[in-house]
Amino acid sequence: MDRRGFLAVTGSVAAGAVEFLAGACAQANGKSEFTVGPVRRVGAEGAKYFEPWIAANPRDGSNLVIVGSRYLGEAATRATERMEPVAWFTADGGATWSAGEFEGTALWRRGLPYFADSYASYAPDGTAFCVFNGSPEGDRLDLWIYHSDDGGRHWRGPTILASSPTRRGLLDYPRLAADLNGGKPRLFVAVAVDGNAPILGKWKRPGYGCAILRSDDGARTFSVVNFLAPTTLQHDPINSPLVLPDGRLLVGFGDYPADPSEKGPRGDITHGRTYAAVSRDGGATFSTPVPICDTLVEDGFVVLAADRSDSPRRGRIFAVRHSRTSRPSGLGVQTSDDGEVWTPPAAVPNLRAGPIPHAAVAVSSRGVLGLAWIQGQPGEEVRIFDPAWTAREHPWDLYFTASVDGGATFTAPAPRLITSSRTDPKLSSRPYGTDYIALAAPPNGSFHAVWVDSRPGKWEIQTAKIEAPG
Repeated sequence: MDRRGFLAVTGSVAAGAVEFLAGACAQANGKSEFTVGPVRRVGAEGAKYFEPWIAANPRDGSNLVIVGSRYLGEAATRATERMEPVAWFTADGGATWSAGEFEGTALWRRGLPYFADSYASYAPDGTAFCVFNGSPEGDRLDLWIYHSDDGGRHWRGPTILASSPTRRGLLDYPRLAADLNGGKPRLFVAVAVDGNAPILGKWKRPGYGCAILRSDDGARTFSVVNFLAPTTLQHDPINSPLVLPDGRLLVGFGDYPADPSEKGPRGDITHGRTYAAVSRDGGATFSTPVPICDTLVEDGFVVLAADRSDSPRRGRIFAVRHSRTSRPSGLGVQTSDDGEVWTPPAAVPNLRAGPIPHAAVAVSSRGVLGLAWIQGQPGEEVRIFDPAWTAREHPWDLYFTASVDGGATFTAPAPRLITSSRTDPKLSSRPYGTDYIALAAPPNGSFHAVWVDSRPGKWEIQTAKIEAPG
């Protein structure tokens, strides 16, 4: 979900077809580097879905889960749309997908539900967790957290963390990570919230930042263990926290002015900054946040991943920068071996021109770095807050590349679509059907990508397995 307000979405149905390069091999210097399997539709045919996320079971390479939101129509609520949580699981490595079952569905089906910002993660013992933000009435952003002990077939809960009714008290853009503490799953949540929100308790203070919540009992109860807001700007979590191989917890977040317009407060600030902070005690204390890179406000974004394999680069952290306006162009990769000292950005070579509104990164169980992204046409700028831009269709393509040497070299970027997909003019600030794409890395060395087919009226979740070298 966009972090600056609820979004309006209207539905439409359109016909069309997109062809995929299923089974194709990407090559570099004549050598086959990776193979993409068939593209699978996830969910019911004809249903409309948003914002999917995929996670892989670290103990079972055949088990993955996808969570997302199903569009139910428009509503006369603050959110102006109705969406409910949905989940699927696979027990055969992505060949087939089945719907998971949620407990407590009556709670969010009683009214005009709005649930977005889905995210999922596994603990090392195979326990799966997922989170949505929203409410049954569509009037606030609470956190709804579920857990599954059977690979995503059944989701227990929910544990509901209530926000305050004011806009500044909403719990937004939650992200999860889990480890084991005393042999039992311990769950961390990073979520954006105003520093005076009631949920923060003793951590309350002025500012808008990244709250760190922790559960020591498998997502049944939570406590706030920290609040990261090191400047007077706003601070939003990115796709973290990450649990590093040595047990440290790394949280990445970006800062930006509350109103980036020229007439708003701090409107003279044209760049945001992405930071990383590391905790050695389960989130109770963090190192001083260190800058990773600067990005243009409302333009540049950063995604993170850590190498948890047994490769020589075990523990290395990767930050990948991308831009809606191609300023800078392409993908910039930075690395850190401790989360505190980062290399300068290095460009991924051989990318074609065009904005990259969404990107995903993961490291396989063999230590292979995988990157997936969607890219617009050369010379175009993605302007999701410009009604004139969103009112038109815009073609885009899906790409993947991999590196077997920690980002020093990459395979030739390979498109996954034979013909370009298109944005949907009906989707307002989510023309691609999502605010993010995702890439999971099962323990068998493969990758699984998930995205939304955003052709007008389609809004279909799609996924593909990628066999990488290593």
